Amino acid sequence: MNRRKGKGLLALVFLAGLLLGGPAWAAEPIVIKFAHAGAANLEDPMHAAAMWFANEIDKRSGGRLKVNVFGGMVLGGERETFDGLKMGTIQMGDISNAPMGSYVPMALLWDLPFIIDSTEHAHKVYDSWIGDRVREKFLPLGVRIFHYDDGGFRQFTNNMRPIRTPEDMKGLKVRVYQSPVLIATFKAIPGVGAVPMSFAEVYSALQQKVVDAQDNGLVLTWTMRYYEVQKYLSLTKHIFYPRMYCINERFFQSLPPDLKAVTEKTSNEAAWMQRRLNTELDDKLLERYRKETKIQINTDVDREAFRKLMVPVWEQFYEKIGETRDEGKKIVEAVRKIQ
Repeated sequence: MNRRKGKGLLALVFLAGLLLGGPAWAAEPIVIKFAHAGAANLEDPMHAAAMWFANEIDKRSGGRLKVNVFGGMVLGGERETFDGLKMGTIQMGDISNAPMGSYVPMALLWDLPFIIDSTEHAHKVYDSWIGDRVREKFLPLGVRIFHYDDGGFRQFTNNMRPIRTPEDMKGLKVRVYQSPVLIATFKAIPGVGAVPMSFAEVYSALQQKVVDAQDNGLVLTWTMRYYEVQKYLSLTKHIFYPRMYCINERFFQSLPPDLKAVTEKTSNEAAWMQRRLNTELDDKLLERYRKETKIQINTDVDREAFRKLMVPVWEQFYEKIGETRDEGKKIVEAVRKIQ
């Protein structure tokens, strides 16, 4: 075969490769930076699901997509992660609702105390038209939310005393994430000091006694090792909060159609996996807290007393959750009717 024919054959092979999606040597893989605020170990359901997502999307895309997972807040706290998603410096993330209400007021819905009755109730609500409407409101900000996953029920831990009634919280300085709903909720408890603070600061603030208490799910309190700097765990179950699999919209739209489909499908499956792993670990943790830590657990909480103080806070946020006060109230009522 002469040199001219050889060059022509190589050109045809190269062109065919491009038409078929390109061989490995024809193009570099597209790299996705994926951030989350959980512990960077596989016991944390957030990290385990994110690593599954990274491995699975590599296989499903034939190596055309590569995901680098950054756990443990190495790319910043959740607000910084969301800002990175908006700007496109971070392509994807699994972010809790903590910062979301400051960007989309309707997301404050998920911060309302005692609006969710159970994990099953939460999933039905998130997967309903209500969850869809919240997700749609993030698109104008340049962020697409694929699916919701779980944070679980928030429970109080503190260093002062067991919390059985609201009166037991008098005098406590409680870290709250930077949500007006959470601040109003804790201020509804007489004598409580609500201290807004980013997630990244919580462990050191508890250790140095800047705050006395915090509230998070059993799983996050475990994986972030808050039990090392807290004496009491009280099963108040006052708020169930979601997390969200997010992607920068401009980046998503830049992907070829087949990779867009792979990314969305795999993200949804990773979120479902995180839900399952979070529930499974949550179910086992009380026994592990008892056996493996010194934290004192009290289950005899007067949740009805907390409910009576906290639920009136809903009325302060109807107008933010909906376009009008009446619409916001109807959305909240719709959440309560879903069972």
